Order: sequence, then structure tokens, then C-alpha cells
Amino acid sequence: MNLKFYLLVIFALFALLIGIFVYKGLVSPTIKIDGHTFSLILAKDEKDKQIGLSKYSKIDQDKGMLFIFDKADFYPFWMKDMKFPIDIIFINGNKIVTIYAEVPTSNGNLILYTPTEPADRVLEVKAQTSTKYNFKVGDSVEYKNIR
Repeated sequence: MNLKFYLLVIFALFALLIGIFVYKGLVSPTIKIDGHTFSLILAKDEKDKQIGLSKYSKIDQDKGMLFIFDKADFYPFWMKDMKFPIDIIFINGNKIVTIYAEVPTSNGNLILYTPTEPADRVLEVKAQTSTKYNFKVGDSVEYKNIR
């Protein structure tokens, strides 16, 4: 056998492994805003969307939860049962449309946070992230490994 054949087999196996990792979700979905990348937890179904980050006691600086909707609308978000404050970033397509920075836990008061423009995605990140990285309305958003 010649070297080209072995290289072809190695390349095919490598491509197969990468495909399996992506298919099985072993490659983490990410979002990038203004040069800052966050690993994502995806809110995939209605139950995930209702619970959101409330099942966690904290979130790391480089993590976030992404809510994906079928169409852009004025989806309300609340802080029910949340244990820590967050930033809520409303996105339409690939642009930030509204940011609520340092949203406090509810303490029994269920305030609804809605975007100023329709949004089809919402990103929840650790409180003060938007301020720390100077995110603003109109910033571009890039997604990777979102299915």
C-alpha cells in the first residue's frame, strides 16, 4: 500500500470522528459577541424554556443559556425561582435588540422583561457580563454548532 492510501484512510477516519462528535453534541454550541465567546446551554423545549437557569445555583463567566424561538416576537422573560442575577440579551437574527443588565432575583416580585423590538433568540449570561464587555444594541452575534 502506498502513503496516499494511508493518508486518505486517516483523513476519512478523522472526518468521521468529527461528524460523530458534532452529531452527538460533544462539540459545544457557542455564541460570539464582540469577540467574546460563550459556551451554551440550549433551552430546547418548552420545559427548558420555563425553567431556564433557575435550576442552577450559579453560572460561569464564559457560559450562557440560549433560548431559540420559531419567529421573532416580544417574548417575556422573568426571574422566577432564580438564585442569582443575570443579564438578559434579546437577539433578532444576528443582532442584539435589547439588553437588560444585572437583572436581580425576583424576591417574590415577578417582573416581566420584554424586548423593545421583536426577538427570536434570548441569551442569559452572568450578571455584569454586558457591562464588562461593553455589549450594546446593534452588536453582531455569531453562532456555532447550533442545531
